[in-house]
Amino acid sequence: MQVSDIRATLLTHLIYMATMKIKFRASSVEMREGTLYYQVIHNRVARQINPGYRLFPREWDAEKMEVVFLPSLEEGRLNHLLSLQENLRKDRQQMEASILRLERKGQPYTADEVVKTYISHADDYGLISFARNLAGQLKCIGRKRIAEIYSSAANSLERFLGGNDVPLEEVDSYLMMAYEAHLKSMGICPNSISFYMRNLRSIYNRAVEKGLVAQHNPFCHVYAVEFTIRKEALHLFCAIRQCTDSEVYPYPRYSSYIFSISAA
Repeated sequence: MQVSDIRATLLTHLIYMATMKIKFRASSVEMREGTLYYQVIHNRVARQINPGYRLFPREWDAEKMEVVFLPSLEEGRLNHLLSLQENLRKDRQQMEASILRLERKGQPYTADEVVKTYISHADDYGLISFARNLAGQLKCIGRKRIAEIYSSAANSLERFLGGNDVPLEEVDSYLMMAYEAHLKSMGICPNSISFYMRNLRSIYNRAVEKGLVAQHNPFCHVYAVEFTIRKEALHLFCAIRQCTDSEVYPYPRYSSYIFSISAA
């Protein structure tokens, strides 16, 4: 085969490879953040992936498909955009790897298969990292209390996992039952266990909504019952958890006891 033929074959191959574009969808409400989504195109068929990233129109360069850092940004907003920029970089790499996996098979594939491969190999989307990213987004839009609660639940699970993360696809009922048994062995009261489980379930469901994982109902066999709690008790609990998460409070097992008394 001539060199010119090889070049032509490679060029044709590259032209027909799947591609990903990052698109911005403005909010229908003026002065609100819009959303970013990924458009996967292959053989003139387009599919969308919604990673749940939000930013204002002035913070996005559509032509370069990158975040714009405006001057005089507040620290919280700057951290949010820096985190978003890093997530976009990782997502691009992951998409490229997913396309290459399909290309190496040497078989025809569809845009749907690209999306499926991308999601199934979402190693960067562990439950802990997703929870922290979600908490960061919530904090930036003023929902600091729920952000703290999600961070506390993620920190508790991370301690159980020995400082490791767990891929979303590996979050199942057996893991959650083992985590529940661990909490019981630590003397954590049922209300506190329910508190952790309900918030981890809420985080997991957010990941399901964004298409990052299929719904496997991993919390179906654990104690995650709704209960009424006074606002002052919730504030006390968050303050105690902040201490235990930073390992300042030397007796973490008693924090749940105090919380149970306050919530009674």
